[in-house]
Amino acid sequence: MNNNQIEIDLNQLRDPSGIFELIEVVGNGTYGQVYKGRHTKTGQLAAIKVMDVTQDEEEEIKLEVNVLKKV
Repeated sequence: MNNNQIEIDLNQLRDPSGIFELIEVVGNGTYGQVYKGRHTKTGQLAAIKVMDVTQDEEEEIKLEVNVLKKV
């Protein structure tokens, strides 16, 4: 792992189902679907990726999370 990446434990990520309301599917990716969502308290819109993760895919997903953090 290079110095710019943070170690991520996918099991520690919170389930956003109570935080965001899923409005509609806006795309499909390698690891799941992307939804247009709305934060239930603030009403702010967001893109939410819902993924099914297998152990074999975990490292690739960690890399994707690090890329998305830079956006």
